[in-house]
Amino acid sequence: MPAKTQPLLFLRQNLRRGGGIVLLLAFCLALAPRARAQEPELHFEHITGEDGLSSSSVRAILQDHRGFVWIGTQSGLNKYDGIAFTVYQNIPADPNSLSSDNVRALLEDQQGDLWIGTLDGGLNHFDPTTETFTRYQHDPADPTSLSYNVVGALGEDHTGTLWVGTIGGGLNRFDRASQTFTRYQHNPADPTSLSHNDVWSLYVDHQGVLWVGTSGGGLNRFDPASDSFVRYQHDPADPTSLSSDYVVPIYETRDHTLWVGTNDGTLHRFDRQREAFVRYHRQDTPERSSPWQNAFRVIYEDRHENLWVGTEGDGLYRFDREHEVFLPYRNDADDPQSLGNNFVWAMEETEDGLLWVGTVGGISKLNLQGRRFEHYYHLTHNPNSLSHNQVTSLYEDHLGYLWIGTFGGGLNRLDRQKKTFVHYRHDPANPPSISADMIATISEDSRGTLWIGTYGNGLNCFDRENDRFIRYQHDPANPRSLSNNVVVSVHEDHTGALWVGTRGGGVNRFDREQGTFTAYKNDPLDPTSLSSDYIWSIYEDSRQNLWVATWEGGLNRFDRDSETFEHYEYDVNDPHSLGHNNVYSLYEDSQQRLWVCTYGGLNRFDRDRGTFTRYTKQDGLVSNIVYGALEDGEGYLWLSTIRGLSRFDPRTETFRNYDVRDGLQGNEFLFGAFHKNRAGEMFFGGINGFNAFHPDHIFDNPYVPPVYLTNFLLLNKPVKIGGDSPLERHISETTDLILSYEDTVLTFEFAALSYIHPKKNRYRYQLEGFDQEWTEVDSTRNFATYTNLDAGTYVFRVVASNNDDVWNEQGASVRITVTPPWWGTWWFTTGWVVLLLLTGWSGVRFKMNEQTQKLERQRRELEHEQMLLEQQQRLDRVQRELAIAREIQQSLLPPAHPEWDRLDVVCYNQPAREVGGDFYQYHAFHPHRFAFAIGDVLGKGIPAALFMATSLSQFDASFAQAFLPGERLAYLDKSLMSYTWPRRQNCGMCYIELELAPDGSPALIHMVNAGGTAPFIRRREGTIDWPEVGGIPLGMGYGARTGYQGKTLEISDGDMVILTSDGMVEATNRHREMFGFGRLEQAIRSGPQDSATTMLQHLRAAFEAFVGTAEVHDDVTVVVVRVDLPRKA
Repeated sequence: MPAKTQPLLFLRQNLRRGGGIVLLLAFCLALAPRARAQEPELHFEHITGEDGLSSSSVRAILQDHRGFVWIGTQSGLNKYDGIAFTVYQNIPADPNSLSSDNVRALLEDQQGDLWIGTLDGGLNHFDPTTETFTRYQHDPADPTSLSYNVVGALGEDHTGTLWVGTIGGGLNRFDRASQTFTRYQHNPADPTSLSHNDVWSLYVDHQGVLWVGTSGGGLNRFDPASDSFVRYQHDPADPTSLSSDYVVPIYETRDHTLWVGTNDGTLHRFDRQREAFVRYHRQDTPERSSPWQNAFRVIYEDRHENLWVGTEGDGLYRFDREHEVFLPYRNDADDPQSLGNNFVWAMEETEDGLLWVGTVGGISKLNLQGRRFEHYYHLTHNPNSLSHNQVTSLYEDHLGYLWIGTFGGGLNRLDRQKKTFVHYRHDPANPPSISADMIATISEDSRGTLWIGTYGNGLNCFDRENDRFIRYQHDPANPRSLSNNVVVSVHEDHTGALWVGTRGGGVNRFDREQGTFTAYKNDPLDPTSLSSDYIWSIYEDSRQNLWVATWEGGLNRFDRDSETFEHYEYDVNDPHSLGHNNVYSLYEDSQQRLWVCTYGGLNRFDRDRGTFTRYTKQDGLVSNIVYGALEDGEGYLWLSTIRGLSRFDPRTETFRNYDVRDGLQGNEFLFGAFHKNRAGEMFFGGINGFNAFHPDHIFDNPYVPPVYLTNFLLLNKPVKIGGDSPLERHISETTDLILSYEDTVLTFEFAALSYIHPKKNRYRYQLEGFDQEWTEVDSTRNFATYTNLDAGTYVFRVVASNNDDVWNEQGASVRITVTPPWWGTWWFTTGWVVLLLLTGWSGVRFKMNEQTQKLERQRRELEHEQMLLEQQQRLDRVQRELAIAREIQQSLLPPAHPEWDRLDVVCYNQPAREVGGDFYQYHAFHPHRFAFAIGDVLGKGIPAALFMATSLSQFDASFAQAFLPGERLAYLDKSLMSYTWPRRQNCGMCYIELELAPDGSPALIHMVNAGGTAPFIRRREGTIDWPEVGGIPLGMGYGARTGYQGKTLEISDGDMVILTSDGMVEATNRHREMFGFGRLEQAIRSGPQDSATTMLQHLRAAFEAFVGTAEVHDDVTVVVVRVDLPRKA
């Protein structure tokens, strides 16, 4: 069983039984060379081959002047836009392709041109307008060619001269005008020549001096006046010389200090005045088994003046220049946020403040602006980490210790100054140990005593002095004992009374002096008793009201004088009643507003009027399941949910949502795991540890991202550049585009070049002259498609935001001219008028001849009428045959309205022609499991109908075997290949299975897609889910090899699932506007919820009203399923 389901299962079982360093400012101060203090942990994000990188072995990284990131690997060159990679590799038959896939060096020159050095293919120049490469390679017969094809380094001096260092052929100076190279090579007889022909690094400093690092010859300084070199080499007798002659990285920092790294792991600072080196050795350098092991490979200074050093096998270091120490960051196999690999070859800082570290294990990205949310989590082999990742409670005591309760790992005490954890685990052989490892709640009373509630093993009081626990548990023989051992809430009221909430035993008032409990439970015969014995939390507000939140019993207010409870519950007929009867927690803010967190969203309670104001997903809340609320110093409420954190502004009633991409432990937080300390810092726990942050230090990313068009497609195929193509330049550099009226389907792809959580970037696009409004999409839909544009001029515009909704309103644009067909041009119209005049003039001349030809025409007309009569008879016969075929096809489909107890189902199929290719099918495995599918075969008419019958029969046959959903589609993909391959056909299909729980618990929907339209899920409360599931159509053979990946979600009572074919969304009206997914989603959202039939009628009405008199060119098939679950007892 997955770990994250265990707390929920435990709660259900009990119900059935009846029983940091968080901040941008702090990060930068901690990293600043002048403030060493305690080194913060670094958390890296990773990009590898699994994300589309052509190889995880990264040798070079560069951000160009436009904002694209170029990555050189041992398997090609990559251009990255934050969403996708464009990979450039060697094509043997194409001389304009990259000369070699093994890329070692990258350089963008002063003109904005990109140069690529390879390890076996020489030098390449990239033309971004045509996306082609020009090669410069060694020619033994040409002394002005490149001296060697193994390029190790590239550099450009202040005059714009390009320098190329080769490993084995020395140094080359490139003359752009003559396209020739001048070689500088080692001459043993000349001490002013290059010291070695293995050139590993080049650097031009602020004075324009070219420095050359060699493997075995030390460091060289080029003197342009004498066209010679000054050498700096290792001298065993001189400690101010280089420690080794194997020089790789050379780098000049902002203070004009020159740094040199060598293969022995020594960093050198060059004193220009004394012409001497100061050596810095790593204090923990491991033993080397080869000359290059642990060698320095790259040096880089970031915008905060931190000096980073990458090594060959020993990870990444930050060099603290003030204290002259190296601070290591290495790969930890148990920590997914550590450095990706210890072989570090390249570094680059992008404009948005990310440090990109290229390793043999891909790219590791570090946000130099700091982490918004510090993340603490369990590391398997690190005893000084959190004991378990499922965090159920958090509390900082009066001594400043942070206590963390976990579900399975016991209790943790974190000393945040020392960054050390102390674990308290249950020991069956030790009675003073904590009573269980499944912690539910932690609280400290006014006496400084710590109370810990557990799932199933009662209440614990922590004796700090003796470091032991005192247990309080349920004793069936003692009515004054704790009423239930599942303790989920402990609260001390203003009188000093301790209240204990249990799951199944109601509320207990604890007499600490006597050690006895007084229980308050639900009495079905007493309406003033507690509404439910299943407690979530207890809270006392500023008016000294004691509130009890319950499971399915709503909210209770306790009257201490009468010892009775007033109930507040959900009323379906009262919009101002409590939003849901499952109440998790309460919070009173600084304005004395009482907030109620429920399974149905956030509620604001007006205690004077007894009314509730509800806030749900429809208002912008990330999830309706809200566990806890905390207020920050600015009056914002921070809400923990099962889909991330929401920050709510009560003044504007707006939400700002954060998810795992922002650094959260995960999207799923857990009940009870939220706390704010005296300093205003907040803590939220979930299924993957917990987050700590101070809301005052949650800053937005201010970077305004450049926006570019990244691809252009016609008929869903990328358009090549040049030749007969409408693209003369790459689409990112194209301002005007001329298309033919025959270019019926065009698609633009685009990207915002902000790399901090790029999946959160958003886009708005509009085709001026066609679209009336802007369309907003997220990064998963960074494209726009248009069909059948009329002749005319249009302008496509796209603007974009970064991850924090900071927009580039200028964006990118391209002017589009669609030329008319030849019969729609001005010259054709003019010619037609002239022809009419000539025809009229000619008619006079032929008037007399017409009479003599009249009889002949009449004869021909009689013959033509006879021919038309025979054609009509043949057409009538074909129509009758098609009608019969339609009847046969429709008979293959099951009834449109199956009668099932717990599902309300209705199906609809309307072919665009007499015989179509769409079909639907359903199947009942047993009373609790059902399958539904919509298929759409390629083509129309009789061939499509035959393939439809074949697909339907194969689909029906598959139910004779026990397949998982993905396996069933893989089986169909393979079984249809014998039919599809000779006919070049395929079948798109969306397939779902509904699994209903016998007891009325939420159902499960398993979804798999093979080229069909993903299902829409209309929730009972009116929200829409459109899961991202996709795959290759059936009959192509890919799915049988790679499999089909699906997705599973919960379905509740009253939810609807809508399956459609693409005929509905692709239908157009007489203005050639597509019905589209947006209108379909709106129709579903506004549709009735009472039955599947009324929803189908609503969808058909919306569709037909939109299409009007226009012809529908594709089949339309819809299946609506409404889930009717029995209510739990």
